[in-house]
Amino acid sequence: MSGRRSYALVTGASRGIGAALAEALAGEGWNLILSARSGEDLERQRARLARPGIAIQCVTADLRAGGAAQLLEEVARQGWEVDLLVNNAGLGSGGEFAGLELGRELEEVQVNIAAVVELTHGCLAGMRGRGRGAVIQVASTAAYQPVPYMATYAATKAFVLHFSLALHEEMRKQGIHVMALCPGPTRTNFFQAAGLGPGRGETAEGVARRALAGLKARRAVVVSGGNNRALVAAVRWLPRRVVTQLAARMMKSWQRTARGGRAALPAGKIGAKGREPGSPEPASGSGVVVIPKGGPPPESEFGAAPAKRSAGLGPRGPQAGVSTSGTRGAAAQGPAPTT
Repeated sequence: MSGRRSYALVTGASRGIGAALAEALAGEGWNLILSARSGEDLERQRARLARPGIAIQCVTADLRAGGAAQLLEEVARQGWEVDLLVNNAGLGSGGEFAGLELGRELEEVQVNIAAVVELTHGCLAGMRGRGRGAVIQVASTAAYQPVPYMATYAATKAFVLHFSLALHEEMRKQGIHVMALCPGPTRTNFFQAAGLGPGRGETAEGVARRALAGLKARRAVVVSGGNNRALVAAVRWLPRRVVTQLAARMMKSWQRTARGGRAALPAGKIGAKGREPGSPEPASGSGVVVIPKGGPPPESEFGAAPAKRSAGLGPRGPQAGVSTSGTRGAAAQGPAPTT
């Protein structure tokens, strides 16, 4: 092993699921590299997560505009070894696609897909050379079906899920574990930012706990929450058209609830105030799963026994004799809604 420090790199870690994952990793002894658009948010997280023996680096980066390359360049320049990458940062929007602002939809694709691919590719190079490492890709239960009125977001998360599953198979014999994390609705500011009312569902801290448990168990996919696992399994047994119609009905219901029972706003207005330029970005938690009639099948791929854990994973504490440019404590980052 080299004398360099081993780090967990977390994007979107200033709030929501990203912040919860950063805190959980710090609690397990990981050194942290945390990235977000807001330097102020990162410094607050650094102070909140600070603890003895943990090195925390903060890197401000806008993943909508070249931030992934800048982040990788900084990691290489500082000589930080990333043994765990958590691609949590993401953007979301709600409303009829044809009425939404195209620029924002393209930003969503850039952050949720292009940045994920770039960061994963960049970090896997070092992991393969060392013969160890892990990647957590934060997808969503929205990845399992089309979601009208959140069409771009759900489609990007479907990409993340299938991308992760493919890499899981490619990397598993090289000592590298790739896992997709699929939260359902989570109590973060994602819903408010997307024009769907207050957050709902499980807590970000609960999602983080289940994510790290799944990572240690070497799972390919973690669908957080028993109800979400059952619903995801059930969706596979329904006609796609029915699933899509149910998802559309649910999204319209959420929109009405967000507006006190009034009809949904005209196309293009939903979520218009959720993320103005320069405003804080919502943090993960937009899982969507339709609720079909009848129970799920008795067994599913998500209920299978975890695979045997292989060597080379797990928190790596600070290594002696190495200085870093960051501080010891904590920090977190947060681009936009991610799950």
